[in-house]
Amino acid sequence: SNSVSYYAITRSADDTMSAGDTIYYVVTAYDQFGNTVTNNETVNINAVGSLTAEISPGPYSFSNSDTVAFWVRDTTRGSFTVRVNHQSDPTLSVQSGLVSVISDTNSLGITKVSGDTTGITAGSTQSLRVRISDSFDNPLSGDNIRFIVRSGDGSVSGLDSVDVVTDATGIAQTTLTTGTVVDTNL
Repeated sequence: SNSVSYYAITRSADDTMSAGDTIYYVVTAYDQFGNTVTNNETVNINAVGSLTAEISPGPYSFSNSDTVAFWVRDTTRGSFTVRVNHQSDPTLSVQSGLVSVISDTNSLGITKVSGDTTGITAGSTQSLRVRISDSFDNPLSGDNIRFIVRSGDGSVSGLDSVDVVTDATGIAQTTLTTGTVVDTNL
């Protein structure tokens, strides 16, 4: 039998996943001729570029096989690669494509940032700010938020409702002009 000359990893192309999702990988050992090699070697697995990525529990041994399977998940927006190194020979390694973690759009929430004030003068202005994020606290940029005046004779940005797009930090903001008559604006 031949010794292991190189590794190949499935999902070697760039990948995008939502925060909290899981990506499954398989590493295959090959000899210098491109044949798979059954072996008992052990590899180390690291997420390069992420401090929060979780990797399935090891040890990662071929265990008399030509493949090692594992999974990776992350809950924080960002990018990283998965690097697999032979335990005693770090030059024998393989790296996945770039994994980009995006906000989980299936679990969004709105957090009030500012604007909930009592006792402001009728006819004055108040900045209203909200932050849109997923259940892992990743901001959602480019989302469309609608501010609507529900009661009182005030307006937002001169209208009874206005659509605002969230910025890179997930913040959407507008200006409330309260009515000129003492009342409650919602």
